[in-house]
Amino acid sequence: MEPNGGKAIMSVNKNVKMVIRRVSIEILSLSLAAMGAVLLIRGWNYLHPEQPSSGTEIVSGPSIAIGSELAVPGVEFKGHLMSLVLVTSPQCTYCIASEPFHARLRAEAQRNKIPVYVTVPNTRQAGDYLKKAGLAGLVTSEWRDMSAQAEGTPTIVAVDSSATVRRLWLGRLPSNEETSLLALVNAPNGLYSTDREIHGRIVNYYSRTAIEQSLASLDLIDVRERDRPAIGVGAKTDVTKMPLLELATRAPLELNHAHAQVIDCSVIPLTECSRAIEGLQRIGFRVATLGAGAFYSNCQVHKSPT
Repeated sequence: MEPNGGKAIMSVNKNVKMVIRRVSIEILSLSLAAMGAVLLIRGWNYLHPEQPSSGTEIVSGPSIAIGSELAVPGVEFKGHLMSLVLVTSPQCTYCIASEPFHARLRAEAQRNKIPVYVTVPNTRQAGDYLKKAGLAGLVTSEWRDMSAQAEGTPTIVAVDSSATVRRLWLGRLPSNEETSLLALVNAPNGLYSTDREIHGRIVNYYSRTAIEQSLASLDLIDVRERDRPAIGVGAKTDVTKMPLLELATRAPLELNHAHAQVIDCSVIPLTECSRAIEGLQRIGFRVATLGAGAFYSNCQVHKSPT
């Protein structure tokens, strides 16, 4: 009985091994097919990138940033201590939610003889929106005609008499930021006198000029992704593009430890700004920020490659 029993067991084992082998081959085939599908989808997405929904304006050009120059058709900034430029859109929910504040801002600015200009995706399609938002009658232009573009909407830009961006507020503002902006409109000299504030060991600058006067040697860092447009047009200090995910590997090799590292936080959320600060401090760099804390919930503006 044992020999026959042993043969039966060997036969069963052989069958089990064959089944396991077939299952393994099928699993491998499915895995390879899945990997092929992923690669095919990635290849398709690369060759056919996702497009914004219809009605969304696609713009090109550098990003508006503190210290950069701004030109708007039909607008002359000279002769005014401060001018405000509102970048908005009838399709943006945050712009619509901000209508009461924008109307109040316009009224306060008008009372203090501060010009307010508006830019929208399409002036012909924005008439009803501008009336409802209390912005009708203001000089209005289109995004594509500006020399630099907002990262999102709504964006409020404070420009000095030399057409230099001094302050920047991006997104739907919380009540404390609304109060702060209205206070500035009622005392526009503050655009020049308040150039920095200290948070713990970090100095946050509101002026590119203040940075260059305070720090003898510095590197200005843009930690946004590579596909985002350049910032700092017209500024004296060059900007180094170093995406947040590359910071830990590139910074020790490319940045000078003898220099202060200034992160441009005017165009990124505060969470990303904080991660960049921590990342550079961990490596041993001295860190400061530019325009931190003025980035809130917004509708992203789609940028075409440049």
